[in-house]
Amino acid sequence: MTEITNELIYEVLKRMQDRLTSLDRKVDEVKAELVAIRGHVVQLASQDARLERIDRPQDLIEPAPLS
Repeated sequence: MTEITNELIYEVLKRMQDRLTSLDRKVDEVKAELVAIRGHVVQLASQDARLERIDRPQDLIEPAPLS
């Protein structure tokens, strides 16, 4: 059985730290992508609302049925 030494523990902790740093970077990338996607969705929703306001007075779309 391998003897557990301070050096072994130190090496394992260094590898864990490297992996956590890599994971942090990847999480930051995902956050940035989500912010970009959110911005695009807001922009598309704004354009959709604008098109509805343009189309409605011209009777180009049917009004939504009342439920």
